[in-house]
Amino acid sequence: WSDYVSALSKLIKVLQRAEYNDTTKIGSLSVIPEKALLARRLSQCTNPILPSGVHRKALDAYRVILARIGHHQLAQDLALWSAG
Repeated sequence: WSDYVSALSKLIKVLQRAEYNDTTKIGSLSVIPEKALLARRLSQCTNPILPSGVHRKALDAYRVILARIGHHQLAQDLALWSAG
């Protein structure tokens, strides 16, 4: 299970990098690459048979992603991100 936690930690770090936070460059990364695949994998990380540490990291990743994409994009992709 530590591989799951490690991968989710790396994902969170990538999304929090300074170049993604610079709104003058790319508009605060409102577009998540491969969002369908990412949403599916994150929802799989909330499976009840997985340890709570994996759940916590998945929820942290959701928090970062949803803050990054903003309200407008979330409204468009609600069905995609609400599966988890």
